[in-house]
Amino acid sequence: VSLGAQALQSQRRSRDLLITQGRDESFDKDYSGLSPKLGLRYLASDELQFYANLSRSLEPPSFGELSGGPGVTPVDKQRADSGEIGLRLERGGLSLDFAAYRARIRGELLALNDGNGNPLGTVSAGRTLHQGIELGLGWPCGRDWTVSASYLYNDFRFDGDRVYGDNDLAGAPPQQLRAKLRWSPDARFYLEPNIEWTPQGYYIDHANSFKAPGYTVAGLRAGG
Repeated sequence: VSLGAQALQSQRRSRDLLITQGRDESFDKDYSGLSPKLGLRYLASDELQFYANLSRSLEPPSFGELSGGPGVTPVDKQRADSGEIGLRLERGGLSLDFAAYRARIRGELLALNDGNGNPLGTVSAGRTLHQGIELGLGWPCGRDWTVSASYLYNDFRFDGDRVYGDNDLAGAPPQQLRAKLRWSPDARFYLEPNIEWTPQGYYIDHANSFKAPGYTVAGLRAGG
């Protein structure tokens, strides 16, 4: 069992030295909070462990998120309550990591529009939900070869937003796979073909009216 907490105190201060049209865009904002954490880990053997975590997180806005819209947008800090369960396995050179997570976020810092499509800059959204699966794999398949891969399943969405309802958040593909095969005959040289695959299209706007198609990127890396 592990317990932890993080205290946050952060200040954002900006002074407008070139006031135009009587609009002073100076701001002075303070953000503070406490984020507790509870973790459980069970060692089933020297090779296998299971874990679960509950945690809270706080993220204050950056200067750009406070001043990146038509004027100053005094957004609040982003808060999230997260839970995850997973396992880690190390056996015979094989390494496996698996995690399933769910995060309920309040005030997520997003670039949004109003109901008429007019940009608002970065604002504190209402409730949003991030949940999914993360899977990582590494395996030495022979004396000189190593395979590694990671898979993500992403379900990021609004939660009852007054404009976007339960729409998907833009820019997050539902699935992503990255894999590489590394050949290294000695410590002085390696050759590594790799691939990134997004099998499904994903929305590029929060209104969920336009999608970018899925894609595949293949590459080759060499080094020494």
